[in-house]
Amino acid sequence: VSTMGEMASNIAHEVNQPLTAIATYAQACQRLVEGGMVEAAEMVEVLKRIGTEALRAGEIITRLRGLVRRRDSEMVECDLGQLLNEISSLAFVDARLNDVELKFLVPPQTPTILADGVQIQQVILNLIRNGIDAMEDVIPALRTLDVRVTLPAEDRVQLSVSDRGCGIPQESESTLFQPFFTTKTAGLGLGLNISQSIISKHGGKLWFSRNSEGGTTFSFSLPTVSETQNDR
Repeated sequence: VSTMGEMASNIAHEVNQPLTAIATYAQACQRLVEGGMVEAAEMVEVLKRIGTEALRAGEIITRLRGLVRRRDSEMVECDLGQLLNEISSLAFVDARLNDVELKFLVPPQTPTILADGVQIQQVILNLIRNGIDAMEDVIPALRTLDVRVTLPAEDRVQLSVSDRGCGIPQESESTLFQPFFTTKTAGLGLGLNISQSIISKHGGKLWFSRNSEGGTTFSFSLPTVSETQNDR
């Protein structure tokens, strides 16, 4: 909820764009009808655009609702690439409105994991939001954020979020994942602690490393379905 709150103004801006487009297209249709200039092909094209913009707004709202609504945890087989694809619209909104170039580097096929997909998406969004915040004082030309999926071992899948921001202070290393510790001026200090708990519950590990060119990479790895089943 804290992450969604931080993204709220950007999400509101993004939803307002298709709503404004819908209103503009509807007014254009009205003028065509009132002016007696109705041509079927032109009207159909405008109506298609209205439908497209409505679906765009609805997708953003549906995804946001699914991420924050109260629900029971459900562990099912998930494809990490598909989980990323489902939240990409929210992530790109936040990145674009903060002048950040966001890249998803995902192999064509990734092994499935046994997970609560929404919780894993919450972790990913939190790491992306942290990366965007870390580059607030970086010049726009250098604001790049890479979200990469790799396969470090046959039985593991790993996701990493790399920024080019301010980095983690040496004195903050030991307390970084503790509750209520934050390097943000307006943060609650719960995001990383909750993310670590979620990944741990899924049998994984969350950690960070410093980038040689500056900035930080946060990574988590999870067991694949085959490995999870072998442990039963």
